[in-house]
Amino acid sequence: FLDSLSISPLVPPTVLEVASKAHALPYPPHWSEELDAASGALYFYHELRDESSWQHPLTDTFREVLQQVATFAEENRRLDQLAVGIEQSLTEIQARAAQDLQQWVGPLGPEGEQYFYNNITGCSTWEDPCERWRYDIHVRYDLLVGFLV
Repeated sequence: FLDSLSISPLVPPTVLEVASKAHALPYPPHWSEELDAASGALYFYHELRDESSWQHPLTDTFREVLQQVATFAEENRRLDQLAVGIEQSLTEIQARAAQDLQQWVGPLGPEGEQYFYNNITGCSTWEDPCERWRYDIHVRYDLLVGFLV
């Protein structure tokens, strides 16, 4: 798991603790862990998109959070300074989510066949982008606030 996140086992123990908590988190909605019959390798499957990936669906989120935790650990911040840094980080991700969500409309279509459409990219998806962002922010919050305690 650490290799997939490009995390050295020599990082500060607090980073390893947060990585361990990240590894134990449930997958985002509609994602599951599967085993490739031919190779025996683990992969991840998104049922709504009928999409497979060798990369954990939260790899980018985990990398960002672990980088922040490593920075906080290196800076040896006081608890009140850590709280401010975590609050700033969560505020920034909420702003990023809000900006992304402005591009989406939906649900569109009849009940049972509803989809979401991105006005900028022209892409559509069965997955509610709000649900995806809500889970991402929740994961970040759990990991960063858990780091405080």
